Amino acid sequence: MDKKILHFTIGPVQGFINDARRLRDYWAGSFLLSLLSGHAMQAVTKAGGQVVFPQVENDPLFTALSERKGAPYIGSLPNRFMAVVSAEEAADIARRSTQAVNDAWAEICEAIWDAFFESVSSKSADGGSAAARIWQRQIQNFWSTAWVVGEAPNDGSDGAWLDLRKNWRTHFPDSIEDGDHCRLMGQYQELSGFHRIGGRRRQQAFWECVRAKLGQESLDVSPNEPLCAIASVKRLFPILVRQKGKIGSALPFCPGDGVLNIRNWPSTSYIAASPWLRGIDRSADGVEESLQNYAETAKNIFPSAAFSEWESPELLGLPYDRNSRFFRLDGHLLHEDAIPGTVKDFQKRTATVLDHRTSQKLQASLKELQGKIGNRPSEFYAILRMDGDSIGAALREEPDVIKAALADFTRDVAVAFDPGSQEAVAGVLVYAGGDDVLAVLPADEAIETAMKMREIYSASFAKFSKKSAQYTLSGSIIFAHFKRTPLSTALRQSSHYLDVVAKDQNGRNSLAIAVLKPGGVQSDWVCAFEAGGGLIKQLDEIAQLGLGVDGGAGLAGGFFHAVERKYGTLFKSGNSVDMKVLLSPLVTHQLRQQYGRNEAAKEIRELSEKICSIYSPLCGPSADQDPGVSFGGGQVIRFLNSDGTIASIANKRARHDD
Repeated sequence: MDKKILHFTIGPVQGFINDARRLRDYWAGSFLLSLLSGHAMQAVTKAGGQVVFPQVENDPLFTALSERKGAPYIGSLPNRFMAVVSAEEAADIARRSTQAVNDAWAEICEAIWDAFFESVSSKSADGGSAAARIWQRQIQNFWSTAWVVGEAPNDGSDGAWLDLRKNWRTHFPDSIEDGDHCRLMGQYQELSGFHRIGGRRRQQAFWECVRAKLGQESLDVSPNEPLCAIASVKRLFPILVRQKGKIGSALPFCPGDGVLNIRNWPSTSYIAASPWLRGIDRSADGVEESLQNYAETAKNIFPSAAFSEWESPELLGLPYDRNSRFFRLDGHLLHEDAIPGTVKDFQKRTATVLDHRTSQKLQASLKELQGKIGNRPSEFYAILRMDGDSIGAALREEPDVIKAALADFTRDVAVAFDPGSQEAVAGVLVYAGGDDVLAVLPADEAIETAMKMREIYSASFAKFSKKSAQYTLSGSIIFAHFKRTPLSTALRQSSHYLDVVAKDQNGRNSLAIAVLKPGGVQSDWVCAFEAGGGLIKQLDEIAQLGLGVDGGAGLAGGFFHAVERKYGTLFKSGNSVDMKVLLSPLVTHQLRQQYGRNEAAKEIRELSEKICSIYSPLCGPSADQDPGVSFGGGQVIRFLNSDGTIASIANKRARHDD
């Protein structure tokens, strides 16, 4: 029987996934897209075709769909695939894949509508018909599929077929809709159909009815958070799964069953605070009692809303016992600055009137607890995004190697984040499929985890290819404030720093790091991975100097700022002279100003060399030019130092050594 090659893709990707206000939103979008791709692949295999990329044998999600085995909750299937199909039926099989996507999506959406909107839709605009009309319009027109069928060229050039096909568009994204817009996906109309001008109360009444059906004091949809149909599916999918377990043939298994309650993903505020939680010495005098007293105080104020982090301690590797309620407190209750907003939101959700001093009293109680512990939690978390370099070209050269290595990589990444595995990464894995990884981590885990992912990637390719060194990946780390930087902004920046900065500008095989503050990017730095092993060590050593460990004089917190303020203009002048020659004596001079001339010359020189290496990052193999001197690395170190994250790295390593 004659065979042909089928390339198939589903979109939009970034718009569906990255529009997220909570980590659970991002997970739901990522998982749903992977699930729909799995249904498209299933349609191929049911028609007698063979999916050749990605490697689906033993993939947990593909197996759960085909054999009704397991309960995977991590998306592991990419949104595009390649298959070998019958030449006579190729086009028909592609259409079946498209239909499989549409059918699964429709079944999931119908289940969510029936559970949460059917009985309240009469409260919507236009005599109760608006919600159903808006829902149908948005749901039916959202997904776009594209496919190409052709003879196998045997030179790998078919890898570019889909990119060429995308130039011939038959599906155009909807323009910005009329009416009041969704708080999650701003181009779409929210479901009630009412306008805030003249219809605010009726709009609020509609969403109050929706929230009333959710229980849990309506924590899942906040007040003043009207959603469109697509956003509602993402937000409510985890709730429906926990209620029903399965959703017909679209979801014939319960994601996370027996392992993780997917309704209770960790908040970014809790992830940010987890290094602080990990370092609490509960045996210290009065600490355990203070922990429980604070938890009891929070419970009395927020009877059932105080404890929302049911899965977080285990996912983040915290040493807790299930009787300790403090470690299940909502992440916002661990941060002084977040308490007033939490109190205000609770009063809106529950129509409860609290004493006007509630926030101040709770803040004072937390501050007292922090005093006993000795420090306060970080307010920053990290997004780690990693992606293989030039995988399309590599597939054309060694397709079997790439398929096997990436399948191995996906499995090993999942193991690395498994809370039950030894030395598990203390973070939350959101997606791992093909050559892509996205995880949300405490700030003190991010750089080390990036290096670990690179090691796993290299080891996977070494198992299947003698040329494994040519297979590299790039990554981005975004440090973001849990409250002041929207999650969607941080996610988009993580994509930008991976694709544009680490890959395009620095020539791939690179790690880009950025610190986001309320005004935007506060500092950034990028370096090729060849320097990565030394990078972690140097960041650790320099930051420890900043903390003044071992009784030594600390490196002043303003050191890096002073260097950039004094010499930054000089190194941006574009002078043709190799400006790096000037860097070492200038840094050495600044160090001597701080430490004085009595400090041993050898120690000053060694420290200067370490700092200069951070200021002189390396380019990847395909970079057009040397980046020269970059002061961003110093500012990143300053951020890590001031935030205390490097101190926890040092403490963690000390515990491992013991």
